[in-house]
Amino acid sequence: MNNKKLSKIIGFVCSFLLAFSLLTPMTVNAETDQVSSGTASSESTTSEPTSGPTLPEDTTKPTEIIIKSLKCDKTGTISPNTNVTWTLDATGENLTYKFDLYKDSKLISTKESESNIFSSILTDIDTYYVNVTVTDANGKTVSQKSDNIIVKKPYVPATIKSVVGSASSLKVGETIKWTSNATGDSLKYKWEIYKDNKKIYTSTESVSNYITYKIPQAGKYKVLSIVKDIQGTIVTKYSAEVTAVAPAPPKPPSVDKLVKSSAVYATLTKSGKLTSSPNSSSAVVSLSKGSKVEILSDKGGKWYNVRDTRSGKRGWISSSYLSIPRDPATNKNRLSKAQLEQYVNSKGFSSGTKYFIWVDIDRQLTNIFTGKKGSYSLVKSIQCATGKNRTPTTRGTFTVSNRGAWFTAPSNPSVGAKYFVRFNGSYLFHSTLYSSSNKNKAVDSRVGVRLSSGCIRLPVNEAKWIYDNVGAGTKVFVN
Repeated sequence: MNNKKLSKIIGFVCSFLLAFSLLTPMTVNAETDQVSSGTASSESTTSEPTSGPTLPEDTTKPTEIIIKSLKCDKTGTISPNTNVTWTLDATGENLTYKFDLYKDSKLISTKESESNIFSSILTDIDTYYVNVTVTDANGKTVSQKSDNIIVKKPYVPATIKSVVGSASSLKVGETIKWTSNATGDSLKYKWEIYKDNKKIYTSTESVSNYITYKIPQAGKYKVLSIVKDIQGTIVTKYSAEVTAVAPAPPKPPSVDKLVKSSAVYATLTKSGKLTSSPNSSSAVVSLSKGSKVEILSDKGGKWYNVRDTRSGKRGWISSSYLSIPRDPATNKNRLSKAQLEQYVNSKGFSSGTKYFIWVDIDRQLTNIFTGKKGSYSLVKSIQCATGKNRTPTTRGTFTVSNRGAWFTAPSNPSVGAKYFVRFNGSYLFHSTLYSSSNKNKAVDSRVGVRLSSGCIRLPVNEAKWIYDNVGAGTKVFVN
């Protein structure tokens, strides 16, 4: 029985006795000082009324709230979604309890009841505590804060499941990415790269689980993934080897695209007609002003054998009708030996001798090959001087015929050339120009530009080589 109830009972008994004494007369015997009850005697003297008995004073004090302990069934660090129970042990009268739950110092829930026990499931990773306020019947309060409970993930030791490269083979200059598939807490990664089983690179530690690397050389590459977790545990794993090869050299452009036709095209400055021969009135086709014709050959730069580009018909026309373009610059981009051989062998050229000659007007080069159809090899490439646009070298495939040690230029008898070899009518291979009166005196030794009246000029020693070695029946291709 608590003090409050006992106090009430004592008060009730006292009140009852007081009421009873007031209803029953009381006298005091003078001789004996005894209190008696009943009807007053006639012999008695006049008596003075007396009060009832004096009650003892109530000295009971209210009971104070005393918190003995605040206990939790979990301590320190726990895993998420754990149920936690706090129990407050306190003394006092008619106590009530208010539990305030805090997460990261922020109030998240409150429970107030007569129960001194509070439970909650802590789900989030954070720091929690409760503050308990105890209130008694008189409204007095006392508070107590619990120790912190830390919720975090359970420790998972580092484990590497795999180390995977983005390719199993690649070319030098390409970039590969290796990824370490690992689990664990707060992982940090370090990498070692190996080429042909020799370590060539070590990275610094970082939180990135991948590394990229541009392959510098051909070889076999792999990486070692080094992973460390929050507790310092280190695990390692190698990737599979990756083979890197040197890239194939770029394919050279088609030789056909590098060989340019040197056809000369003229424009008619006025309407005219193509005739069957120079100075002939027999018209082959009439052409209007602005028509385009291809110059095939000429007679002294005055009459031209041409082909109409529209109808394809051929005939002769006077130079007075034509506008002929200026000579183009020489192409300085020489073909390689392999390209020269590839070109002539791919075209299926054949020759009546072991030699074959290709005159490249665009580059002003005379290329001499030896061999047979489909398997010619380059002997030499010689700088030459072909015809100007107004007197172009005839183009096509021809055959070497006769030759001579000297000839005099028909248009200028004061000069001539040594070691001529005929390949198409009046078109010859021969040396550069010399004086007719002094055949050892050079008059014009230039080569490498369009310069002649249609023949192919060569340095004198090269003209002599052809004169001495290239026999009749040798095929000559001029483009």
